[in-house]
Amino acid sequence: NSGSNTKNFSTSNDFQLGIKSIKAVYYNTFIKAEISLDLALGSTSLFFEEGIGIFVEPIRVSSVNLEIEPSILLRFEASTDLNIFGGVSYSSIWTDDTFHAGDWRVKEQLNFGNTHSFMGIQYDMRRLDLILEAKLLNSKAMNSYSVRILKKIDLPIKMFK
Repeated sequence: NSGSNTKNFSTSNDFQLGIKSIKAVYYNTFIKAEISLDLALGSTSLFFEEGIGIFVEPIRVSSVNLEIEPSILLRFEASTDLNIFGGVSYSSIWTDDTFHAGDWRVKEQLNFGNTHSFMGIQYDMRRLDLILEAKLLNSKAMNSYSVRILKKIDLPIKMFK
């Protein structure tokens, strides 16, 4: 029973700031196939209403995290600045977590990876060379969301042929 209540949690935020590198591998007038690589530093807050493992009281987790996420996706250009996209990715995440349970404070550092399917929207802020992105992610472990402000950079020229 120690792990049975770890899936009952809510996410109050998952905000990240990072860079995104994109390479179109196929495109036509409306749809592009792309590979991308995101590097993001973020802040996440989770709330376990029924506790975690042997701890039965509510637990709040505050996390600072670093994420590296390569993706394969299809993108539909709804307008010049707005895109709808979906695909698969693998997130490698390193965290520095603080668990708050009553008067207890426990610090822990973790690293883990998850494969996700996702769908989302992106707004391209061309004058600032930034992307505002919101996406829903689905994996075996959980469903979640992500809101990111990303800086666009070019991939090295010879990286993909």
